[in-house]
Amino acid sequence: MSNVNACTKVFCAAAYLILIGCGGQDRGDQVTGTIPPGFPEIDSGTQLIDAGAPTASDGGRHPDVVVPPDAGAPSGRDGGTGSDAGQDAGARVDAGTDAGARPDAGQDGGTRPDAGTDAGVRIDAGADAGTSLQDGGSDAGSTQDAGTTTDAGNGIGTACSTYADCARDLCCAAGANRCARPDLAWTQLTSMPNTTRAGHVAIFRESTSEILVHGGFDGTTGRSDVMTYSAARGWNTLTTSGTAPARSYHTAVYDKQTDRMILFGGYSPALTNEIWALDLSQPTPTWSQLSPTGTPPAARQVHSAIFDSVNRRMIVYGGNTGGWGTGMSDVWALSLPIGGTPSWTQLPQSGVGPSGRAYHTAIYDAANQRMITYAGYSGTGYLNDVWELSLSIATPAWSRVSTSGATGWWRTGSTAVYDSAQQRMVVFAGSYGGPMQDVQALTLPASGTAIWSQLIAPLPVPGIRTTHAAVFDSTRVEMFIVGGFNGSAGLGDAWALSLVNYNCH
Repeated sequence: MSNVNACTKVFCAAAYLILIGCGGQDRGDQVTGTIPPGFPEIDSGTQLIDAGAPTASDGGRHPDVVVPPDAGAPSGRDGGTGSDAGQDAGARVDAGTDAGARPDAGQDGGTRPDAGTDAGVRIDAGADAGTSLQDGGSDAGSTQDAGTTTDAGNGIGTACSTYADCARDLCCAAGANRCARPDLAWTQLTSMPNTTRAGHVAIFRESTSEILVHGGFDGTTGRSDVMTYSAARGWNTLTTSGTAPARSYHTAVYDKQTDRMILFGGYSPALTNEIWALDLSQPTPTWSQLSPTGTPPAARQVHSAIFDSVNRRMIVYGGNTGGWGTGMSDVWALSLPIGGTPSWTQLPQSGVGPSGRAYHTAIYDAANQRMITYAGYSGTGYLNDVWELSLSIATPAWSRVSTSGATGWWRTGSTAVYDSAQQRMVVFAGSYGGPMQDVQALTLPASGTAIWSQLIAPLPVPGIRTTHAAVFDSTRVEMFIVGGFNGSAGLGDAWALSLVNYNCH
């Protein structure tokens, strides 16, 4: 199968879906279908690279849809802008189908779960708030109004004593110990004024309880502005000094000790490997380009970056050089000594590591000195595997994370945050045959099997999207998401997901 040719448009003109059976493939299986117009040229099919895909035997199933690289792929710089294409908040309207039922192409009379929803359960456009409509033949577990969780076939009366029990849906709907899913809720916030964007970055600044959003592609060009949001002050444009870099599909980390936002890579007007810092400690935040010593990594986009606070370094992994090209597998560290000169080092790695990838997510677990990466696109297929890079040793070591649960779906362009109090990675949306709108949690013990579960909140919920930005506020225990691309238009809306009571009590 040939690699995907470089994509020349950031927002594809159409968001067609190819509906074909693909549930439960073994690693390396291929799915094929006719390639609709508007997508980058690709060979006879798109490969799904499976790492523990759910099957009918464990109560899970993947959406019966796969496409070649989806709308929202970066690389060229023209494309859609605007609002959420007339969608109601939280409603997914499937192109060319009636709300509430989606014909499964080539299958008799079937409906299918919407991409990214729980096995056998979907929230259809127009459904009453808090009501989940069951697809024909739902599994043993169900979801009641207002998100109340019932025991997934494990017997009413089962008590919750740990968060892992909640993640496995072992808790009953009544009793002294149960999961607090009724309190899981999205809140729609004020949208970014006068702008939509995708491929932007965001950080959370704890000292001021502010979210800072930088750059992104607005349908015409890569942006250089910084927008701030706080509950008290809403949205504002941050006044800065120095030359502000225009970027999209780049990465950002926040260095709390020096109060700086550090940017790497991305696009505008060409791929770059530059490092920029925004010093927020100054009366007027100041931009400066850093000049690290050492050999820098190659220019790239749609990579990942985390800040290793224990070792004061930014870790960069993967990415590609354009469109849906082959994903990179290299890992780089930028040391950030306080008062010293930054330095690039390519990290040696031991163990068998993940395949090269782009459009993936990564989080940092400081307590266990590790980076966790999930999903993405290899250049020939979608990925759903989870890997751990140990950062506590001189030669970082890769290891595959064993997972259970039925919701670790293939996806690209999603976001992930780490809730350290509950030791879980929370993933929102992305794209797998079209933009998604689901929330998944992966409970991450220090060792052993990690557990996937889907977090289901009552309506309203954010609309479908990919290449958005997300941050986590550990004080309010909220995931904040903003912007992105819904398959036909850029977005400027913002939402907060309260996770404070999604635990056992």
